[in-house]
Amino acid sequence: MFILITAILFCKRLELRYTSLAHGQKGDSRLTTIKELEDQYTKIPDKDKSFKGYGGVPISHYLNNYFIDTDTVNTLIIGTSRSGKGETVVFPMIDNLSRAENQSSMVVHDPKGELYASSKDILEKRGYNVKTLNILDPLNGLAYNPLELILEAWKNRDYILAQDLTNSFSHMIFGSKEQNAGQNSWVYSGAKGMLNGCILGLIYECEKNNELEKVTLYNIYQMLIELGSNYLPLEEGQSTATSYLDAFFNALPQGNIAKAQYGAVSMQGEKGKGTIIGTVLDSFKTFAFENIGKMTSLNELSLRSVGFPKYINLYTDKSKVADKKYRFSIYRENEDMELIFQEILKFNVEGIGTLNFDCIIKEGDLLLLQSIDDPNDYIYHRLFFRKDSDYLEVELLPNEECTLIEDALQEIEVFYSEKPTAIFIISPDYDTSKNELMTVFVDQLYITLMRNASVTRGKKCHRRVHFILDEFGNMSPLAELDKKLTVCLSRNVLFNLFVQSYNQLYAIYNDNVAKVAKENCQNHIYIASTDKDTQLEFAERVGKHTVESVSRDKNFMDIKAPTHASVSEEYLITPERIAGMQEGETIVIRSLHRQDLQRNKVRPYPIFNTQETAFPYRYEFLGNQFDTSKDINDLDIDSPQAMFDLNKNKIDFELIRDRLDQQSEEKKQKKSESKADDYNKQQVSNGMKTEVAESKEKSRSEYTKEEFVEFAKSKVKLNNNFIEDLANIIYKDDTEEVIENQFYDALSGIEINSTDKRLFVDQLNCINNKKS
Repeated sequence: MFILITAILFCKRLELRYTSLAHGQKGDSRLTTIKELEDQYTKIPDKDKSFKGYGGVPISHYLNNYFIDTDTVNTLIIGTSRSGKGETVVFPMIDNLSRAENQSSMVVHDPKGELYASSKDILEKRGYNVKTLNILDPLNGLAYNPLELILEAWKNRDYILAQDLTNSFSHMIFGSKEQNAGQNSWVYSGAKGMLNGCILGLIYECEKNNELEKVTLYNIYQMLIELGSNYLPLEEGQSTATSYLDAFFNALPQGNIAKAQYGAVSMQGEKGKGTIIGTVLDSFKTFAFENIGKMTSLNELSLRSVGFPKYINLYTDKSKVADKKYRFSIYRENEDMELIFQEILKFNVEGIGTLNFDCIIKEGDLLLLQSIDDPNDYIYHRLFFRKDSDYLEVELLPNEECTLIEDALQEIEVFYSEKPTAIFIISPDYDTSKNELMTVFVDQLYITLMRNASVTRGKKCHRRVHFILDEFGNMSPLAELDKKLTVCLSRNVLFNLFVQSYNQLYAIYNDNVAKVAKENCQNHIYIASTDKDTQLEFAERVGKHTVESVSRDKNFMDIKAPTHASVSEEYLITPERIAGMQEGETIVIRSLHRQDLQRNKVRPYPIFNTQETAFPYRYEFLGNQFDTSKDINDLDIDSPQAMFDLNKNKIDFELIRDRLDQQSEEKKQKKSESKADDYNKQQVSNGMKTEVAESKEKSRSEYTKEEFVEFAKSKVKLNNNFIEDLANIIYKDDTEEVIENQFYDALSGIEINSTDKRLFVDQLNCINNKKS
């Protein structure tokens, strides 16, 4: 028994002696296991096969399967040049998004054009509408007029929206510059006002001749040159000549919104105004080039359709249905008249109704509009598909008696497409002079999606949209990136940003914007970077764990030998290891992925993809589907702008100058006539005064002496006897000279004010004039 107890105590002492002291007190981070990946992420085949649900950003790869994040998340991918981010992330992401049962629309930044050339054929086979905004070669790709949204709103009589979109466009161009300009912010504020005025002013000008297609940035630039640098002749008394641009806006009626927007600029001195015009011209000089001018004079793509591929627009007589609500329904004609879709549609104050819907339409389905307030006010249309068009043919089924909505309805437009959209933006990485056009496109698309989501039930895009912005660090800054990343996810819009390091993000955006943008990316994927700050930050974010350090005497079996144990912290993955990542290795920080597929709470440990979970390169398994040997010149690309004639679409600003000259001459003529009229009126007035005076003199000269005495007594405060004495002198028959001498002698002996004296002097003159 004693031996047994001794043995137990000995074992306990050994156990205590060699039990680890590390219990996570210095850090308890660890890496995610493969089992946890399977529990927490959707697993899909890594090629060929379709799968249910959405695609997403690749998180890990194991045994010919990808684990992907299908949540609505923003992702920031760190990969320096030649790190393989296109091969390991971009291509696999495009592939799985297009293989998903719920296909997402994609907007891909493609600096070299290789993503487009390699992806176009396979995406079209999978049902995509594939387009390229080719800034590298503007005549070989999508035609895109940045003012098309404004023109659409104007044509649809939604003038308030057109004004809002105009201001949004100007803010895209000058907003960030204004914020960073300090004391010179007035220049960019003025530039926004000038651009707003020019866009809206040109719309008013072109609408007169039904030529709204001439409202382009190319013609805006020409407007500033032709009207802003030429001046009307100096007018009399004018020290500074008036530019034709000022005259153009001055000629607009009071209250005109274009005139109001330009008004702040017109109040600037000539030097300030010249600075503002120069700023606008400098920002738009790209659009003066012929190829960009052609590309931006036409428009092929409905930006709305990228996230809302099914919508209806109705145009009515606003006096009949403005502000009224109707029930919009789609029925399938069968035994039960199956209801396919139903929603409330409200007409705005201009009588325009617009609605995004999400259902499958078949040939011959019925569209019903029925008043909420009056069930007898309704109208039916039958829907038919058109060949080679996404707009449906709409056939009216008239009622026996004309209803209010039937009488009011002027036009109905139904856009319907089952195809997702993939847009590849090709911009040269060696020439950034045209980059602003690319960022304007991204900003406009984003605003269009957000605006439509805000008026759609559910407040999100019907088709998910992924922005895959490779070489994001080489793009011009997006306006309000921090706000975009904050609100986009709830609208079913996801951003995937590829940068070479965190410092590159801070170099493009100010610290506050970069910090907020970084915080609003739920996934951070590290591929490789030469930036030490980025390497260290990833090491810190992966975390540390507790390790035990033990020192013992060399006599290992001597239980009395002294030992010393301590605990310390160590990086789970050291900065040195992160600096030397091998091909296919990635680190994933996914701080907000806190539920597994069964919605159980989990701790989002970092993921280190290495060895069996390393990412394969495209050429290893996707080479047949995405062939990078293809070149963009091998593809047939429909480009209507290639044969577009800029001269036929130009605005004759010489005619506008002639018109302004004529208006100026007419204004001068009216001014001259006004002066002559004023002179004539003065002459007439003077003549009338003379006649009145003569009339008065004539009447006074006809007074008898007795009548004058009575008149004088009523006018002056003098002794009656003195008045009579003066009258006797005035009315004597002696010579004028004698009478005047006696008269003034008599006046000199009394005190009389000048007014009373004038009365008697005037009468004396009247009598003497009568004698003569």
